[in-house]
Amino acid sequence: MSKEELKKEVAKEQPKENEEEIENDEAEAEAEAVENEFDLLQAEMAVLKDKYARVHADFDNIKKSGDRLMKTVHEIADISQLEAGSFNLTLKPIELTGLLKNILQKHKNKAHSKEINFSYSSDIEKVMIYGDEYCINEAINNILHNAVKYTEEGSVNMSLQDSIHSTYKLIIEDTGIGMSIEYQKKLFETFSQESDGYSKKYQGIGLGLALTKKFLEMNDIEIDIQSERQKGTTITLIFPKYQHNRSRINGIKKGLVEVAGCIL
Repeated sequence: MSKEELKKEVAKEQPKENEEEIENDEAEAEAEAVENEFDLLQAEMAVLKDKYARVHADFDNIKKSGDRLMKTVHEIADISQLEAGSFNLTLKPIELTGLLKNILQKHKNKAHSKEINFSYSSDIEKVMIYGDEYCINEAINNILHNAVKYTEEGSVNMSLQDSIHSTYKLIIEDTGIGMSIEYQKKLFETFSQESDGYSKKYQGIGLGLALTKKFLEMNDIEIDIQSERQKGTTITLIFPKYQHNRSRINGIKKGLVEVAGCIL
C-alpha cells in the first residue's frame, strides 16, 4: 500500500476513534451525574431519617408523659374515693395465674428495653383466690412497676408458690436501688418518696405503695418487704386460698372498715 492510500485509510478511521472517545466521555459523565444524584439522595434520606428519629423520640416521650399523667390521675381518684368511703368493692373468686400473665405482659417490654432479666416461675397451674380483682390487679401492677422502674441492671423475678398454711405466696425480687431502713418506716405513707426536690431521679408523686397497702388490706392479703440500699428489694404477698377463704370474708369486711367505709 502506497503512502497516499495509507493516509486515506487513517483518515477514514480517525473520525470513528473520535466518535468512540466522545461516546465514552458522555457515558462517564452520565454515570458520574447518576452517582452524584445517588449521593445527594442518600444525604437527604439521612436527614429525613434523623428527623424521623427525633419526631419518634418526641412522640415516645409524649406518650410516656401521658401514661404517667393518667396513672397519677387514677391514683388520686382512688385515694380520694378511699378517704371519702365511696370506693366500690366487688368481691368474687379470681384465677390468680391468669391475672398474673396479663400483668407480666404489661411490664415485660419495659424490662427488656432496659436490658434487665425478667422472669416468672410457678409450681402450680391454677390458683383460685377471693377478693376484688381491680384492687389486686392494681396492687401487683404497682409493685412490679416499681421493681422494673428502680432496677437499672440485673433482674426482676416473680414466683408463685404454694404454702402448707392454706395460703399462696407471690414473691417479687429485684436487684434495684433498694430502700433505706429509715424510709421503710414511712414507706406506705401517702406522698412519701425517698428522693425529692432537685435531686429526684425518678418520676412519681408517692401514691403507688400507699394505695397498694390499702388495696391489699381490703382483700385480707398480707405484705412483707425486705430491702437494702444498692442491693435490691424482695416483696412477698400472702393470699388466703379460696377454698379456705369463704370463712374469711368477714375478715375482708373487717379490713374494709379499718381502711375506709368502702361500699360492697
